[in-house]
Amino acid sequence: ISIDGSSGAENRVVVDGVEATDTWNGLPALYVVTDFVEELQVKSSGYSAEYGGSTGGVLNAITKTGTNAWHGEALLYWSDDALDAGPRPSLRLAPTDATVAEYVTYPEDPYRRVEPGFTVGGPLVRDRLWLFAGYIPSFRPLDRTVSFLSDGTTGTYRQELRRHSAAVNLTARLGPRWSAKAAFSMGRM
Repeated sequence: ISIDGSSGAENRVVVDGVEATDTWNGLPALYVVTDFVEELQVKSSGYSAEYGGSTGGVLNAITKTGTNAWHGEALLYWSDDALDAGPRPSLRLAPTDATVAEYVTYPEDPYRRVEPGFTVGGPLVRDRLWLFAGYIPSFRPLDRTVSFLSDGTTGTYRQELRRHSAAVNLTARLGPRWSAKAAFSMGRM
């Protein structure tokens, strides 16, 4: 996401008030699934000093909390290479003669991505303590067939891409003007 002409690596990412920017490359260190997000604020300029050190924007995500009624959902996201458009030709230099350019249409990699999951939220103590929890794993096996020019052999190799995303929040009302929130968010490969 480019904000005010800065690259995505110059943005700041905050999840539930905690810095979630990777200090090594400036990109998000935590990926939060949109099913867990209650509110997303994008600050492009004029933000307060607490977000200092960012030449781009500030992406502030606030995760969901429970309410006084129990709600939940079971969900399934699915995508497949059959839903993609056909392959497009790519221009490359010929492997045997670097002075010749050629169009090559590489075969598509067959893939399937499945993301089953759930969210649930509600009161642990009505009007005092609420819970929200969610878990969505992502499974994407990727098979790639490769032909080696050196000896003409062909091999198919599989890569198992997995991501586990979870969020658990406890929100408490401590008094008429005081509340507290404890949040755990995970988005890992």
